[in-house]
Amino acid sequence: MANNELLLFGSVSAASQLGTTLSVVPQITCILLYLSLWKTVSRFRREKTTRNLPLMPYISLAVQSILWVSYGALIESSPVVLPSLIGTLLGIYYTYSFHTNYTRNEKFLLFKHYVPAGS
Repeated sequence: MANNELLLFGSVSAASQLGTTLSVVPQITCILLYLSLWKTVSRFRREKTTRNLPLMPYISLAVQSILWVSYGALIESSPVVLPSLIGTLLGIYYTYSFHTNYTRNEKFLLFKHYVPAGS
């Protein structure tokens, strides 16, 4: 092993097959995690309501992804920027979808917030 060879985790060569796998798998799992919300977003777009789901997972995905894109751009690292850019786009889409369907949710909001308060 040459002295100037890049090592992952201190002992695995980045040029080896294991090093390549350790470089690609985190990016793929990150994108799969971002896509895991797709089914839920599709359901409330189809039903035209978010029911009593919170906004937090969707907005936090967008914000944290924007922060990771910024960090990746600062350190000039495409393995950080590319998955985070996908997360940013999906987070914005998920948040927009939530917002457009949340306004049609008045009967659930009324029941959830005001009926128990009057009891």
